[in-house]
Amino acid sequence: LAQEVLTIWQNLGDKAGTAVAWHLLSAARSVSGEGNLMEPLTKALDLYKELRWSRYEATVLYNLSERQRFQPHGGAVAQRTAEEAVSIWKEIGNYKGEATAMTAVAKAMIVRGLVSDALQLVQNRMQELRSEENKQALSQLGPGCVSVLQECGAKDEALATAEEVLGITQQLGNRHEEAWILLKLAEVRNEMQLYQEALSCAQEAQTIFQELGDLSGEADAMKSLSYIYTAKREAHKSP
Repeated sequence: LAQEVLTIWQNLGDKAGTAVAWHLLSAARSVSGEGNLMEPLTKALDLYKELRWSRYEATVLYNLSERQRFQPHGGAVAQRTAEEAVSIWKEIGNYKGEATAMTAVAKAMIVRGLVSDALQLVQNRMQELRSEENKQALSQLGPGCVSVLQECGAKDEALATAEEVLGITQQLGNRHEEAWILLKLAEVRNEMQLYQEALSCAQEAQTIFQELGDLSGEADAMKSLSYIYTAKREAHKSP
């Protein structure tokens, strides 16, 4: 179906439609596990650049980086691709996009054996944003920074950072962001075998999502609870 859509837009000579169709085709192939993913991603990227659709360009750059990393000697290429995505998100001022792309940069660094560099990357960015006027930015970038610290094996720092970001988010009164960082904190504590504390975080996140009417978030919270109960060898208590 995605291939048919692509053909229609190509026949119409519609550049924007063709770009989105190439992107759609890459997603369809990713889900099906069939076909080459790199071609549709690079085609979409070229068109997004030409159209100056920066957000879509950054999204595709991230997707490309995630795949380049698994190619032979692909770490350096994946890092450059992800760094390009980070630059775009920074220019736009989208901290969540930046956080996602930054995790791809860190993963590529780790593949290259540059764990300390990946750790320094997130530490520097966190330090840049530790000011009163940047609290909102830090609350949005924080979960991604925690993910990078986890990738680097810096469990204690990941825990401290997650707790710091939670406190900032609670000060800002953003309940939705609070719920998401609670889930990240639950994940970190679960990895450290702090099961009761992890359960408390996941349960609190679930309550917030329920109050906000966020069914997707609530489902993620229930999934987190299941992981924790399974780790505790109490899978029968999973929701």
